Amino acid sequence: MATNDAERETLLCTIESRGVLGGRFEDVRRLGPSSGDGTFSLVFTARDIQTDDRIALKFFHPRHLRDQYRWMCFQREPAVLQLFTGKPDVLQCLAPRDEFTVPFSHMGMTLDIPFAYYALELASDDVNSIILADSWTATQKLEGFRAMCRAVQRIHTKHVVHRDLKPSNFLLMPDGTLRLSDFGTARDLSDPNGAVLPGYQAPPGEWGYAAPEIIACLHDIDASFALAGDVYSLGAILFELFARTQLVLHLFDVPTLGSLQKTMNMVDRSSRVRTYDGFLTTMANARPLPDLGDFGGVVPSCILPLVNRLYQSMAAIDYRLRLSDFNKVFSLINTSLWMVRHEDAYRRYRVLRSRIREARDDKRPALAAVDVTSKLGS
Repeated sequence: MATNDAERETLLCTIESRGVLGGRFEDVRRLGPSSGDGTFSLVFTARDIQTDDRIALKFFHPRHLRDQYRWMCFQREPAVLQLFTGKPDVLQCLAPRDEFTVPFSHMGMTLDIPFAYYALELASDDVNSIILADSWTATQKLEGFRAMCRAVQRIHTKHVVHRDLKPSNFLLMPDGTLRLSDFGTARDLSDPNGAVLPGYQAPPGEWGYAAPEIIACLHDIDASFALAGDVYSLGAILFELFARTQLVLHLFDVPTLGSLQKTMNMVDRSSRVRTYDGFLTTMANARPLPDLGDFGGVVPSCILPLVNRLYQSMAAIDYRLRLSDFNKVFSLINTSLWMVRHEDAYRRYRVLRSRIREARDDKRPALAAVDVTSKLGS
């Protein structure tokens, strides 16, 4: 076992060996073999004594306490979630941040290591796992995506941007509903002091789902750029739901994104947006969004044009052209759902329409001949 694995195992066992946490949570068990796959967090399940429900406990990894940005993100999540207490579509925070310390001996010294955590609803799965298993029908994909859009619309209405939307951050709950989670990189745009670290210029979230203007750090100039950035991420998720491959792989490579970030960070803040807008059209034209029809019939033919239009409008590389009106987004989703649910009837309608056209075309020569004969006779 590697040193880091041994260290992680020691931390997991330490947490699991505690009795009742915060006077409320008992029977603490790691979530999966390694307690989640996060670098900066450890996730456990526990029984909530007050409700007798299994819940999730999210701990900050003590190894990263010196990483001020990550620690402040950890503190931020429960605070942001409090804005959505009792609201659907967003994962609920069940108990605020708490902490206990455990003494550890190292090289003859004893250190008190803090273990900070908060309680969340426990999910049964996430959308990334669903994509990998390809376990949703087209209808379920559209319904799931509608729920994702509804969650993002809900937080945007409260002037909160997520900035790390990706399939694994949309959780499937035991009752079948979806919840948006992981608000560590979220920001309240109504808070003038909302930046975790004003000097932290790296793009928040995962690059595979981040809009190009976020990679270019325009959000560092104007935080509201993240609103359209969230919409881009949703469009990328819709593409992946059907194509089962990340959109970014068909648009950019890692060196190009790295170069974009590095170059734009060197541009003076006062002219960064203007500089980016100056080459944005050329960049977008050089990288046309792929057609879902090229991925082997992953979208039912009756909704292919609509789903293509929806994802390409939301994931437009040029943020100035992006579809950010959720009312229009929901209209396209609902129309697609109606069509896929009535696919057989729609197919019969198209066949009937084709036959009517063929019959009409067949009659035209005969009618033309009759017309010529009548003219000759006169």
